Amino acid sequence: MEVTHILSTMTDDSALLAAGMLHDTLTMCPEVTSEVLDLNFGAHVCALVEAESERCVNLSGKIDRSAFEGISEEEMKLLLADTLSGLRSISRISTASFWD
Repeated sequence: MEVTHILSTMTDDSALLAAGMLHDTLTMCPEVTSEVLDLNFGAHVCALVEAESERCVNLSGKIDRSAFEGISEEEMKLLLADTLSGLRSISRISTASFWD
């Protein structure tokens, strides 16, 4: 939900907002396949989710310039929103454990 909220501050594109909501489904839900996404949400949303899933797997803790070559503006927004959401999660955990 947070990724979609962040995206909503950058765009009102419904396909990109849907991809934000679904961005982790391919990596975290084994029963959800690209075919399921395509059938239920369309090829464009499916392609955005696939690109984000592949990028996350490829980065695996390392960021290198090649990960951003040929990336569309939509894919960049999705990547940035997911990254910001992840950083916020780390910050919340770190802050909470700091006071324990």
